Amino acid sequence: MTAAQADVEMSLKLLPEPRPAAELTAPAPASSPPPPKARAHRAEELTPFVAWSSEARSARPPELTGAREASLFDGFLNAPEAIVDRLLSPERVPALVVAAAAVTASCAAAYEAALVWGFHLPSARPIAMAPLMILLAEAAAVGPIFAASVLAAARIPLARLGAALLAASATGALLMAALAPAIVVVIGFDREWLGPLSMVAAFLLAASVSGLRLYRLLMGMAERLYQREAGPTARLSPADAERAALVARLACMSVGFTLGLACWTSSSL
Repeated sequence: MTAAQADVEMSLKLLPEPRPAAELTAPAPASSPPPPKARAHRAEELTPFVAWSSEARSARPPELTGAREASLFDGFLNAPEAIVDRLLSPERVPALVVAAAAVTASCAAAYEAALVWGFHLPSARPIAMAPLMILLAEAAAVGPIFAASVLAAARIPLARLGAALLAASATGALLMAALAPAIVVVIGFDREWLGPLSMVAAFLLAASVSGLRLYRLLMGMAERLYQREAGPTARLSPADAERAALVARLACMSVGFTLGLACWTSSSL
């Protein structure tokens, strides 16, 4: 055997063995997708205003035992926990929206009627415009609050956000209606200075109360949802509490500004 033949045989031994045709044409096994439960609602785990799991989303809030639940009127005035319980129950949100809108519209109209009577205005146009202006102010505040909640990874569902806005405005409207008789008395003493100044003070006070009530409602929703997941004595983590408080503070300022401007605009018309 010559040296050339020996080199050829050595090269053939170094070549890899041929694979079967079936093995060459077999498709590569596809990677199995993650289980549906592990990836469901993954993005929503970042927000403290939405339940973490689908089981908690469908769960109804615990019923009160041994104590009578506060009424809606009491919730508007003194018990924000009763409003929070209704906000977290999808079946009770429509009734809350209707009641809050009715209270807001009636109290705003009653306040403007007192001003019309106190100033002896010939037109009753402010009575009809006041509820509309307040509802438009709430609609104007929804967009910035929702956008801020998305940017802060603390998205608030629009249904709960709208209902919370109406409930907060109902609290401010009740305060305005309660202050109307005192403002009418002040207008009787001085229509040039004290009367308008008392109106401005009432607008600012009602708008501030509405903003603070919205802050308490949003923080109450975040805490109640976390307690539903982790237990009745659990508290929000520092990161979740900071994000929720950021959105709640922005909502407080936005609602206070828009409602105060709407009340002043409706009276100036």
